[in-house]
Amino acid sequence: MSLTKAHVIEAIKDVKGPHLPKSFYDLDMVTSVEVKDDAVTIAMTIASDKPEFQEQIRLAMTGAVQRNHPEARVQVDFTINPKMAFEKKPEDPVPGVRHILMVASGKGGVGKSTVAVNLAFALQKQGFRVGIMDADIYGPSVPDLVGMTEPSFQNSPDGRPMPPMLGDMPVLSIGYFVKGAQAVIWRGPLLHNTLKQFLNDFNWGQLDYLVVDLPPGTGDVQISLTQLLPRAKAVMVATPQAIAMADVTRAKAMFDKVDMEVLGLVENMATFVCPGCGAEHDLWGRNITAQSAEAMDIPVLARLPLEPAVSASAEAGAPVVMNDDLPVVARRYLDLASAIRELLA
Repeated sequence: MSLTKAHVIEAIKDVKGPHLPKSFYDLDMVTSVEVKDDAVTIAMTIASDKPEFQEQIRLAMTGAVQRNHPEARVQVDFTINPKMAFEKKPEDPVPGVRHILMVASGKGGVGKSTVAVNLAFALQKQGFRVGIMDADIYGPSVPDLVGMTEPSFQNSPDGRPMPPMLGDMPVLSIGYFVKGAQAVIWRGPLLHNTLKQFLNDFNWGQLDYLVVDLPPGTGDVQISLTQLLPRAKAVMVATPQAIAMADVTRAKAMFDKVDMEVLGLVENMATFVCPGCGAEHDLWGRNITAQSAEAMDIPVLARLPLEPAVSASAEAGAPVVMNDDLPVVARRYLDLASAIRELLA
């Protein structure tokens, strides 16, 4: 497998200086990564012009990349800025979170929440720090999908509450505060303030990715989150029918109006994998998805098959991507995570 920019970023993302509060990558000291064949060039901005300090960084970066890619030829270039500061940037919407992915759909019933949960666990399985925020205020399903319906809340050392932890993954949902079949009928300021509290009042820790599960449509939640998270990226989910594609096209138009980048389209329940022979068959044909994505000027990030393992895993509260047997759909989720990482890199 050829060396990619995503491989390099994964290798160096935890490399840290002895007196720094976070890694070089988390502090935005890594300004660019370029990969051509086996040649890797890492550009960094640092505060010190001392040669010994630069050499320490160069050795640490080279060692991190060559640990899993010994053939790599690593060059580290430095720009000196003595006035560097490591405070949170004013435009950072959630302290400590590097990338925010909003998983959206134009209509319900297309498997958006299942995609969001499995994408989060696929990213975690690839070695990244990931959290999930269930912003589907009117129909929260993440607690059931991850098997954590009775959460435990604790405070962080700074006194702020932390999202409930599922292993190493913080998971926060309105479902933890609204019990049973109680309906949420919030609109406007109340809904906006709740989402703002989820993002800013809770201590999410240091995350590479926060995956946000949006409700279907283009309503108050979407409008609020595009205001609260202006630098987030969107991933659209649809099934390959004309009605679903028409709705997702409208949702894409909403994101365009608020200048939020859409990374691409996930085609869910697109095929059927024969359990006997393993052959994969198109259920609805594939032209409409490709044509719709081309019209929206976004790529098709993944085509996910309809497999019984997905439903069984959802009912059991265990994301299918964590299945050790790795059915076809689980491997597709890992490919989807890799595709998104490449786009963000």
